[in-house]
Amino acid sequence: MTVQLEKHKMFIIFRTLLILIHLLYSLRLIIYNSCLIVHRKCIGYWYKKNPKIEIEMLVHSMNKLRKLPEHVVILGEKKDCIKDSIRIISWCITLGIPFISFYGRKDFLSQHENALKQEFAVRRPELMEYINWSQLHIPRKENGITGSNTVIRILLPCKNSGKGGVVLLTQHLAEAVTTKNLKIEEINENFICEKMTLKGIPDPDLALIHGHICSTYGFLPWHIRTTGFVTLPECHNVSVKDFIWILKKYSKREQRYGE
Repeated sequence: MTVQLEKHKMFIIFRTLLILIHLLYSLRLIIYNSCLIVHRKCIGYWYKKNPKIEIEMLVHSMNKLRKLPEHVVILGEKKDCIKDSIRIISWCITLGIPFISFYGRKDFLSQHENALKQEFAVRRPELMEYINWSQLHIPRKENGITGSNTVIRILLPCKNSGKGGVVLLTQHLAEAVTTKNLKIEEINENFICEKMTLKGIPDPDLALIHGHICSTYGFLPWHIRTTGFVTLPECHNVSVKDFIWILKKYSKREQRYGE
């Protein structure tokens, strides 16, 4: 009986400690996010989201970076992320980052794809001619430019975009093995990776998670190993300083796989 009482007391003590730790951590997050909101508002007021100032900051920071991503992915499903996405697209154009992909729930992307295009046309009409929207399988030149003016390609795959490719590849491999055009021994990891790579599109190397929910939203599983994930601030209105900080963080990282 005494042993059970002691165990019960220890359970209560540990449970109380766990609750206190959780409360302290939650309080820290509230304070941190509040300071972040105030800081972002001050920065926004100071720079007033002036595109010229943003370009100067990006160009100045780019010279200090060891490397830049070639393919940026934005993961999220909140309508508020559209405005942030527009800013990120414009910054990628400035830096010469040639590819951006968006992943979210299928219905979210289908509902907001046109909204993203229309909002971008209203906010940054001077950049529309530099964007190639959702046109896959275009041969990529050495500098990443696929047209006379195009400098960036925006890809909007749906949640199930990778599943169809996996099924189709499986069918083709089964048929090739059955007809003896392919040996089972030839099917290995490198062979599968080569077949699943999107033609003319590099694997994503930086993914930006918008919001506090950490979800891949249909992000292709074989891309996860080559991609670095960074969570954007929970509050909206991502600033150019946030983006520069993310790029600096990416520049210092060593790629986990694929170098």
